[in-house]
Amino acid sequence: MSINVDLDRLKSFVAVGEELHFTRAAQNRLHVSQPWLSRSVKSLEQKLGVQLFDRHSRHVELTPPGRRLLYGARKILHDFDRTVSAVVRDRKGNGHLTVGYSPYVDLRFMIERRSCSICVRNRVFMLSLVNCTFSSPTAPAGSRKIRAIAAPTPVFDRAPSSRMQ
Repeated sequence: MSINVDLDRLKSFVAVGEELHFTRAAQNRLHVSQPWLSRSVKSLEQKLGVQLFDRHSRHVELTPPGRRLLYGARKILHDFDRTVSAVVRDRKGNGHLTVGYSPYVDLRFMIERRSCSICVRNRVFMLSLVNCTFSSPTAPAGSRKIRAIAAPTPVFDRAPSSRMQ
């Protein structure tokens, strides 16, 4: 059995299901009129052939089918948002940054993962860490060139001398 449900109706249902109040969901979450929201949810109930809410004068309650649909609808909307974000992110062109590190640098917190992502100015970069020797730190690491290096720096005592001469 295939029933077409558009995302707007699903979003409307989720808003009412989370607020448990048509007026608050319409005004605060969806910025639509309450009558439009009521018609949208009623239309969804008719399409599905089930009652999703028990309506009372001041609030609504989810029915068992409503609770089940709310759980699934949240997942669907979340997955859809993630997919759209990935498509947009790919359109912008993500980058990859390979960082070479010295065995003397304590990067244990990152090395265990070997790769992660960072976000800079709304662009996502995959970050790979490669252990390298500093005899040739810019040599290709695998198929990628190292673009940054994490190396220890000397630590100088910058405190003013306590001895006056």
